[in-house]
Amino acid sequence: MCGGSTRPWLEVPLDWRRPAELPVEPYHLVWCDHCLFGELHPRPTVEQVLQSYQVDDYYTHHASLERQEPTSFLARLKRRLASHLDRGPSILQRLVANTVSPPAAVLDVGCGGGGFMIELARRGYTVRGLEPDPAARARAVDRGLQVDAATIEELVVSSWQERYDAVVMRHVLEHCLDPRTAIRVARSLLKPSGILIIEVPNNAAAGVLQNGKTWHWLDVPRHLNFFTGRSLERLINEANMDAVEVGYRGYVRQFNQKWLRQEELIRARLGVASVGGWWNWWLLMRTCCASHERKYDSVYAVARNQGEDSKTPQR
Repeated sequence: MCGGSTRPWLEVPLDWRRPAELPVEPYHLVWCDHCLFGELHPRPTVEQVLQSYQVDDYYTHHASLERQEPTSFLARLKRRLASHLDRGPSILQRLVANTVSPPAAVLDVGCGGGGFMIELARRGYTVRGLEPDPAARARAVDRGLQVDAATIEELVVSSWQERYDAVVMRHVLEHCLDPRTAIRVARSLLKPSGILIIEVPNNAAAGVLQNGKTWHWLDVPRHLNFFTGRSLERLINEANMDAVEVGYRGYVRQFNQKWLRQEELIRARLGVASVGGWWNWWLLMRTCCASHERKYDSVYAVARNQGEDSKTPQR
């Protein structure tokens, strides 16, 4: 962080994905009112970060949470209502809206199993991925995609000849030990006037306010940083880029059956009493007319390079 004062925010007793591996003490999340975002404190080592991904059910290894249809009438009704209320744009729409059209070159940072890369390639984009997780990377490579093994922070920019019309970081920045360096490196990979799109969990959402430490997108200790729209915009400005757009997306999946079952599993493993299906209906009612900041589980920002040649960031 910036070295300013922090305040306690949340305490998470254990990693719900690895409940048998109890930490020495609970995970402590702190919030900095100057930086406007939260952090896992103390910071883990690189080895601890890598170990936290050694779970079979991590979402980048399998199909998306958005693909499982509800079965009961009430569950289908709830999803239908949520779908009708969802106005969040896709990241592909944000690319096109910011004049990044095929065959533009796009780097997908933290590409996971490569689903978004495949969608871009089908539409005529030139795509390349970056993914440090061996299991996710193997899945992407098996699908015929070009994916490099590195985190954005450790990337040696000078060894890359390519520069990109767009760098996309979808649910990556919350995993970075050094999010400021990650943004600076991403900027250095852009062509003049290229754009950077960042999407992260929205920690101002009603979902986190309602569920607290059991919110599915919290995912400690894989998530190390916890952002809002204001904090994302500040980080972009600190990297000498302009946030030309800040918006919100991710609504329907909060009412998917798989999402709800995982939230119930998190509650059980963290020792929190089950709240039943009515809790999710309450979330729908309190967000149907809420501000976008409260409604959507993710926030994105579009930042444009200012036309100057990017330089390799200071280390």
